[in-house]
Amino acid sequence: MNYPIFVVLLVLIYKCQSKCVMYDACANLSPLYKGQSPFESRWQNCEHNGEPKPIDNRHIFEMYKKLCPSLYNGDEEQALCCSANQVRILVKSISEAEAIIGSCPSCYFNFRNFWCQITCHPDQHRFVQPIEYKLLETNNFTHLLHEYEKAKHSYDLDYYPNYDYEEEEAAAQSKPKKMAYVVSKINVYMSREYLTGLIDSCKDLKLYGSDALQGFCGVPAKQCTPEQYGYNMGLVVEQNPFKMNFILNQTQEKMLPIHRTRINDTQIKEETGDFLIKPVMPKYFMCNESYQFGNLDYGSKCSCKVS
Repeated sequence: MNYPIFVVLLVLIYKCQSKCVMYDACANLSPLYKGQSPFESRWQNCEHNGEPKPIDNRHIFEMYKKLCPSLYNGDEEQALCCSANQVRILVKSISEAEAIIGSCPSCYFNFRNFWCQITCHPDQHRFVQPIEYKLLETNNFTHLLHEYEKAKHSYDLDYYPNYDYEEEEAAAQSKPKKMAYVVSKINVYMSREYLTGLIDSCKDLKLYGSDALQGFCGVPAKQCTPEQYGYNMGLVVEQNPFKMNFILNQTQEKMLPIHRTRINDTQIKEETGDFLIKPVMPKYFMCNESYQFGNLDYGSKCSCKVS
């Protein structure tokens, strides 16, 4: 089929642009009281149809490089689809999984990379598409974290350089509450091969004699399939801030119609648009493989049968 030249040009421009579909932790889903850690709530990301941005906090950027080495491209000003707050939340969340699967470096790396791709990839719009938005009151994660750490006498200047908290608090009290659309459900277009590799790298891992993978897949390791893993991680696990549909049968780059729903207090609005989708196929390592990025060694081989 011959397409008009302007259509071809639009597709080429779209393919060359890095874009995000969501950005920053801007709405907490459960109430937070004074002195309570913001990590105790789940945070949803604001709708963001724009370019990725550099992380402007050096300490947090170093955390990102360690957490997501396969995404780091060597640029110290790398633009990403995750903010400093999202990296903080991701590090905190993934550290909880380390106690379960951290004994096998490749399994743990694949699990981390799974979330790094969805959260931070600069071409997020190519394989993550929101299908539901909700209008919610926004909140300031950085300020809440400062208040919590100040109360606990654990204030870390490296986390919050040049941040005027008194000014921020005064401004917050004087302004009306801000409402914004947050992302509450997404489609994730991911290679089935990648999820198969992730599962295979973890399926023989044992924790106190039980399948370590079962907590992530929802069924015994031998019954875990990419579809079951995606279903459990995306729609069953309650710790996730939004629901995820994993689309694994899409293998080629293709324009697809995406149906979206916007929900607020008074109405539900439906909208549909065409988007160029390319399923993500990240690097993965098997359980008996060590892995390196550049001159950094991130772990030795494991036996695949760790008790």
